Amino acid sequence: MYLNPFRFRRFVFTLLLVVSFVKATPVVRADDPLPENKIILSAPLTFLDWTLHHGTTDEEGIRYVLQRCKDAGITTIYWRVFDAGFANFKSQFADPYSWIELDKRNHIWGPKTPEDLAVTKKYLPNFEEVREGYLEKFKLQEMEIDSLSVACKIARELGMSINAWYTLNEDDHGFGMTSRFAMEHPQYVWVRRDGRKYHSQMSYAWPEVREYKLNILKELLEYDVDGVFFDWIRTGDVRDDPQYDENGTADFGYEEINIQGFKEKYGVDPREIPNNDERWVKYRTLGSTIFMRQAAQLIREKKPDMKISVMVQNPWSYRGFGDKIDGALNGLCLDVETWADEKLIDSAVPAGYYRDGGNAKLAYAHLQDVIHGQVDLWLYRWMPRSPDDFNDCIEEANSLGAKQILFWEADYVDRWWGPKEEGGLGIREEMNRVMGGYAMP
Repeated sequence: MYLNPFRFRRFVFTLLLVVSFVKATPVVRADDPLPENKIILSAPLTFLDWTLHHGTTDEEGIRYVLQRCKDAGITTIYWRVFDAGFANFKSQFADPYSWIELDKRNHIWGPKTPEDLAVTKKYLPNFEEVREGYLEKFKLQEMEIDSLSVACKIARELGMSINAWYTLNEDDHGFGMTSRFAMEHPQYVWVRRDGRKYHSQMSYAWPEVREYKLNILKELLEYDVDGVFFDWIRTGDVRDDPQYDENGTADFGYEEINIQGFKEKYGVDPREIPNNDERWVKYRTLGSTIFMRQAAQLIREKKPDMKISVMVQNPWSYRGFGDKIDGALNGLCLDVETWADEKLIDSAVPAGYYRDGGNAKLAYAHLQDVIHGQVDLWLYRWMPRSPDDFNDCIEEANSLGAKQILFWEADYVDRWWGPKEEGGLGIREEMNRVMGGYAMP
């Protein structure tokens, strides 16, 4: 797998997944009759990734990336509205990406202390070899256009569905690309069991954090988007790893507001009971659940027909170099069951990072049990690397009853499928024929 050094969110352990699929429908070929009930093909799209790897900028670049997706039959797009702590749209509450401003900071591509240089080299072993080339590409990312607004306009012209992909838990990525709010309000960060504070992770236990995130949401609702995709799995500054204990339970949530509230309710200090005590885990979900209630109310008052979707962790997941995450509830203190019970969401997808024998089918089944069949589930799969790989995805989705596949991530239609001389597999036309032929009317 090619590592994006700027975000390295795909720096994962590669596992061989051996899965037995129930063959629910015939294999899809480009010249076969189209199925009556076709599965929606969708993908998240980070425009700055395309800029970094393909030099795409401005309106012409946005049209290029959306057309590439449509050619591949991917007609539902989740447009990333935040890159680390920077907004990819015009916001009063968050700063736009600026390389000039970023490079003044101590950051992943410009570490200013020996300790942070060591962190950079841990995650980016070839840092010194590639740094200069990447720095030139980073400068291209400083665009004056409102990429979300332009993407909405072009998506409509192309007949595509476009949604706002909001990374709620990520006020930084790598380190040093911190949001304005996190820098101005360090009193609201996550706190570990031993009292150590995180660098930039904002705790939803604080009303001020929820208000900040809701203000961003209000801005997004002014755009011509079909839905909001809340991504809860991305969790900031790598200098804070590991973020979980040996059981995969969250080593955060020990903010004073939580400690005092738990003491009042249960008469015990949470630091004196196990970290994975069910009462304490559940109590730490309250802030994010309050936020989801407020967000759902806001969306449905403003745009009643808008769809709300979420991406959460699965019990086989991990972060960074393999740190175990025990699912959404224990690992990230997210009460997805309550969200489904209270009809706060319309659809959900379990993220596709696995260890300990996990796979997409197990993650799907687990989340299905959590939500009691009350909301739609999507199947998460990495972008196919061959027609047979795509056929396997369709078969698995049909066997599970999934109506939508989220292919991670959109820029792989260029990076993986592109010409061999550019490091790709040279299969773009073939994949467009198979996937586009499946999806198009």
